[in-house]
Amino acid sequence: MKCKHFYIISVFAVGIIYLILMYGRVLQNPNSVMAANSGDGLKNYYVFAYPLANNGSISNTQCYNYPYGESSLYTDSHPVVLFTASILSGIFPAIKTCPVGIINFLMVISLLFTFLILYLLISKFVANRWYCLLYAFSITLLQPQIDRMAGHFALSYSCAIPLTWYLALNFYEKNRKWFSLSLLIVNCIFWFFIHPYLGAMTFAFVILFDFYLILFKKEFRNKGNVLQALIKAIVPIFIYFLITNLTDHHTGRTTFPWGFFVLNAKPESIFLPTYGAYADVLNQFLKFNRKWEGTAYIGIVATICFVVFVYRGIANLFQRKKQERKTTKNTPAFFAPAMFAAIVLLLFSMNIPIGGAFSFLLDGLPFLKMFRVVGRFSWPFFYVISVFTAVWIFAWAQKFESKKIIYTALLFLAPAVTICEAIPYQKMIRNWFQTKNVFLEENAPPICRIISEKINPQTYQALIPIPYYHTKSDNSQKNANEETVFVSHLVAFYLDLPLTACESSHTSIWETQNQLQLFSPDFYEKRIEKDISSPKKFLVLFNTTDPELSDYEKDFLKKADSLFSFENFVVMEINPEKMFETKTTDYLRDFESKQASLVPYGNFLLSRKDSSVFSVDYNDSQSKLKFLGASIFEPSTPNKTQFAEIEPDRLKKDTEYEASFWVYVGGKNYGQDKLSWMLSIEQNDDITLLQREGRDTPVFYEDWALEKFRFRIENESMPVRFFIFKRANKTRETTMQLDELVVRPVDVDVYRILQKDKQGNVNRLYKNGDIIVAE
Repeated sequence: MKCKHFYIISVFAVGIIYLILMYGRVLQNPNSVMAANSGDGLKNYYVFAYPLANNGSISNTQCYNYPYGESSLYTDSHPVVLFTASILSGIFPAIKTCPVGIINFLMVISLLFTFLILYLLISKFVANRWYCLLYAFSITLLQPQIDRMAGHFALSYSCAIPLTWYLALNFYEKNRKWFSLSLLIVNCIFWFFIHPYLGAMTFAFVILFDFYLILFKKEFRNKGNVLQALIKAIVPIFIYFLITNLTDHHTGRTTFPWGFFVLNAKPESIFLPTYGAYADVLNQFLKFNRKWEGTAYIGIVATICFVVFVYRGIANLFQRKKQERKTTKNTPAFFAPAMFAAIVLLLFSMNIPIGGAFSFLLDGLPFLKMFRVVGRFSWPFFYVISVFTAVWIFAWAQKFESKKIIYTALLFLAPAVTICEAIPYQKMIRNWFQTKNVFLEENAPPICRIISEKINPQTYQALIPIPYYHTKSDNSQKNANEETVFVSHLVAFYLDLPLTACESSHTSIWETQNQLQLFSPDFYEKRIEKDISSPKKFLVLFNTTDPELSDYEKDFLKKADSLFSFENFVVMEINPEKMFETKTTDYLRDFESKQASLVPYGNFLLSRKDSSVFSVDYNDSQSKLKFLGASIFEPSTPNKTQFAEIEPDRLKKDTEYEASFWVYVGGKNYGQDKLSWMLSIEQNDDITLLQREGRDTPVFYEDWALEKFRFRIENESMPVRFFIFKRANKTRETTMQLDELVVRPVDVDVYRILQKDKQGNVNRLYKNGDIIVAE
């Protein structure tokens, strides 16, 4: 017992020394620095800091997506930690002032627990404690979740998977089965509420572990084990979905987010290095399709070991060991269920067998379609194969136990090589945690201090950043540059103002579209108006240098009143009345005043004669769905399909054109698969004039969205062809429907009278793609 305590103390000592050397600055003052101040890093600090420091709601935080808010379960805010910290802040108010410190400390200290748990895991199978310590340390240094400390903080807890494996082993080793069962269930639930991916990985690992034992081992095929396996399979997922359904009141989240067939793992991201000289040399001679989201490099030693493992087969590999130690259950034979679970998850992370010609299988597995980044499921394989390698090398080295030098060299060499491979990863870490904590007032950017001094937040109900951003809802979204995102997050934090913008995933489709519709022309009714009850003004933060600014946003800014400017930003305000004011009557009267001077052109009226105007109404199609005419265009396949062609010599090389058309966004779950397409305008196989995805439009009319794209041609003697095709990760469920394609020179207005009232007045008008309806 004393010897065991000595090695545990040694593990803590080595781990603490490592943390001090690598993260000394963080441990000295966790709240003083940040691991990242942009992208997901800033966002993940913000979604934890805002509700904690500003007394926000935990279940539905207003840090994003005002007036609807967003569930903390979808913001990567460490929900269980946030909930705990919020409760404790009532007793210890100082907690509210150190949200960044809490996250930093938990990320760093989790490395110590990873080291300890890996040591305990390896020591279950290896008698040499110093070897266990050294190899556990090497695995901790190389583990793939270290990358997540630069942004995906809730995914950085590398102790999650080893702990789950350790608890699963204890469950089968100890007599107190129900106590061990409770620990396993609590463990899975805990990780679900740290991050759903960690919960899903640990949950799947336990289920697959049990499945293997019950299916292939008769001694475990009894009513007690089956019952307990069912409890493990039902209780964690039931509690997770119960709490999610009780606390998340948002509807219309996509059930098939983008990324399943894109953000996956590849063999080279598992068996070839990501960083270091070795990786640089390989990249010079070989072309890899390495996916960062699927990176889980196991090291060259483990790679060699895995090749041998595959060659010999699991049964042959462990057969001799079982004969040597029949009396103990915690033998390497227990690697079989762990290896089975890890390999199944590895195959899933590579889209095997769900991928390629078998992608249709996913249509029958809706629960799997919820995962955007399946490449992360390669992580359990890293830990299992790494521990397996440690055990296998020790067993092999024992053959040379009588030759102390060879024996010692073999035990030292494998972890030493792994540590050397981990050095580039560790050097990368040194560049992190260098940024001052901008959530502390003394480190806030000058723009935040100026706004805090000049603005009374009680006057406003929310903050609108322009250019606007609302990302990761899959169907509709808009991006802004990092400076706009960075400053707007901090201004919202310091003023305690909700953001109408959003940087969270899986957001509600209809809520996102309502947010984007704020910037639609003032002849469209804004659906979000009915959801905003406060008469207070909105504060507008305009980045004058952001290249993402759209024409729609320029028109929105004309309605706002400027307060002051500082550096690249203009601070403005806008009344809700102006935001939601509609002027359809003015536009219809303007048309009537011009109507006599307009030039007839087919079904259209042009502001001037121009034969290059091109249109297709698709009334001859066979689709049952209608929009402005008798039918619409609906491709028979989601593959690349041509939907229009303009003959040669019709468009001019020195003219800028605008192509506009309407796409159907209605259907199942708010049309979740309707905007998942790409547009390509081409003149030849090797001349692509434009390729864009259609998701950032703010114009919605009934169940249709207006898309506008500007382009120039390169060769007048070539035809111009228009193609539409599905985005990379969608299955056969994807449907694409469009109508009313019009191509016009940008300086030519195109009108079409859609409807007149009984008095003969135009009350429904088409203008340059837009539809104007009388009030």
